Amino acid sequence: VRAYLAIIGTNPALAGKLVASLVVHLRVGGVFVADTDVFQRDVSALLECDIAPVYLEVKQLLRVFPVYFREIGAEGRLRETSTRLDQIDQRRDPLCHFLRKQSHVECNPRLISFAEGILRFWATGNADPLRAYVPGSELALLDGDDGRREAVREDLAALTAELGGMDALLRLGPEDVAARLAALGPGDPLAREKISLVFEVREELRRKYALDHSDVIPRLEEFRRVDAGAVRDLAAALDREDSGAALDLTLGLLEELQSIVLRPGPSSAVEDIYLKRHIAAGIPSMYGSYREERFEAMGLTFRLESLGTALFERVIDDEALAPLDRERLREIGGWLRHLLRALRIDGYRAQGIAHCLAMLEEGLQDPDTSLEQFLNVFMLISRNIETLIRARILDVYDEPVDRALRQMVRRGVVARGGSEDESVLRHAETFLRDLIAESFGLQRLDVLVGRVLHALGEQVRAAGPVRPAPRNPDPARSVLTLGGPDAGRRGIVSLGNKAFMLTRLIEMGFRVPPGFVVATDVCPRPGDDAPPLRERPDMLRRVRADVERIERATGARLGDPHRPLLLSVRGGAPISMPGMLETFLNVGINPRVAESLAATPERAWAAWDAYRRFLQFWGMSHGMERNLFDELMRTTKRRHSVPKKAGLAARQMAELAHDYRALLDSVGLHPIDDPFEQLLACMDRVHASWWGEGPRLYRRELQISDDWGTAVIVQ
Repeated sequence: VRAYLAIIGTNPALAGKLVASLVVHLRVGGVFVADTDVFQRDVSALLECDIAPVYLEVKQLLRVFPVYFREIGAEGRLRETSTRLDQIDQRRDPLCHFLRKQSHVECNPRLISFAEGILRFWATGNADPLRAYVPGSELALLDGDDGRREAVREDLAALTAELGGMDALLRLGPEDVAARLAALGPGDPLAREKISLVFEVREELRRKYALDHSDVIPRLEEFRRVDAGAVRDLAAALDREDSGAALDLTLGLLEELQSIVLRPGPSSAVEDIYLKRHIAAGIPSMYGSYREERFEAMGLTFRLESLGTALFERVIDDEALAPLDRERLREIGGWLRHLLRALRIDGYRAQGIAHCLAMLEEGLQDPDTSLEQFLNVFMLISRNIETLIRARILDVYDEPVDRALRQMVRRGVVARGGSEDESVLRHAETFLRDLIAESFGLQRLDVLVGRVLHALGEQVRAAGPVRPAPRNPDPARSVLTLGGPDAGRRGIVSLGNKAFMLTRLIEMGFRVPPGFVVATDVCPRPGDDAPPLRERPDMLRRVRADVERIERATGARLGDPHRPLLLSVRGGAPISMPGMLETFLNVGINPRVAESLAATPERAWAAWDAYRRFLQFWGMSHGMERNLFDELMRTTKRRHSVPKKAGLAARQMAELAHDYRALLDSVGLHPIDDPFEQLLACMDRVHASWWGEGPRLYRRELQISDDWGTAVIVQ
């Protein structure tokens, strides 16, 4: 394992498959690490590398190692309790003596189940639970009996009878066990002390090796690298059982810890480790402590995630969600924000889910947002969860799981049940299910979204069709300059997905052609008395102002035959509908502009091709079949004996463009030649396409609400 970690550390970003393979082997096949290995050094060395690109996968690997503690060997309370346990019978009980020597010499996580095996043996006399931990020579010493062991057996029999078996007893902590022993009445006090001490030793071992949150506050206080005030506030919130405040503080501390783990640069460890040798057996031993900032932050991350998972269960009340009014949806939105933080703490980017939450919050601010639209948002979240699980877990582990498990089944490392394929499939499902369950917040998010989807679906079906309220958009808020401050403050619901992404690209510094967007609230709904854009002076002024802004930015002018501005006009709904809405290219072109551009020989072919394309867009937007234009293209290519369009000469392309125009005129679809009027007409056609037969069928099949409308993007 050390060799593999060293290889991973040379370039973690390229070691994804190796990391995944290790995770499979170690989780399924197991890994043994003793304190004397000081494996903390290896974890620190890996964390010093650039693990950010594979942070999620590295976390999944590091979680396997039971090494997140400072104290090496049996120190403090563990040493005290194990020593007292051995001294009760003057070191004559071989099991207690062996447990103490193991914990002092080579402490390791297997001692937890060994302690449980001792209790099972005391209760039944069956030594089978001990065979994996105790040498045969020691087992031979267990054949005899004494009064103390009989007293222990009687007390354990009483406890297991009261609780319903040994498994129920083992779920108790030391304090509960001590209280129940005291309630049994008269008995051997030393026998009861032995039972209590075994539970205490087990608890100290579990606290050391397990990644739960039972002592996370003292560990955070000792760490002193995170906000001490936040730690105090967390402890206070837990004491007063304010789970909401505790969850927010937990997530904040986890974000601090993540920044420590991913902080670039070297980090020095403090090792106070002392070696000693048990002379009689020649066994090397050590004790002391190991401290290193990133390593400790990683261990605290695992323990705080355990706390966060418990707090999510207390905070999220999703057993009975209905009725889902806006107030309840706002509460759910808050839960989802916390769960998104959890995913990012765990190493998921979850950008798609973040966009969906932005849509939810934007929809909650708009009183016209319908239940169907909220249902669509949660459908998108569910789809993004599926994509995230597929991309970050299932696809990553598909090949390593199959390869590793086949070897393990063949070698008998894991149990075979049925054929090899059936065995591999069964173990693979268990492995992947456990991995998903351990992802911080992921399973809770999936359950919550599933329940919301069910409740919203029931409400939508019960409500039946609802006529949306008429829209009365404000032009000042509905025609927005791409890259302008108003567009930057708007979200996907208002701008549509396409324009929203363009604004993000502009914010990130990418060069994006200048343009503007007409927001989705301008898109007419059935029954709206909405005139076309050319009949709305308020909208005309805003559109004209933005066209003039584009003209100033490009140095071109709409309709100028010498330096014409040609525009694209595209639809863009909040929920993507690929190929469904109308698109126009080369808007602003007409015969005069095309002829002027064609006067320059090197532009002639492109000029007439641009005009031809626009004419086809115009015709098809009015319902003409594509094959009518394709047939004209084929006829022209045959006439001039060229196999492809690119083989046509410029004058032949002009001829084809005129044929397109004649076709349109022949069916009464006369293209508008005035460039600005042409632009307005194209924008109206994009709006009208939202209600076209194809888009409506598409939305019906995918259960997308008609209420979204489409934005219009002009560039």
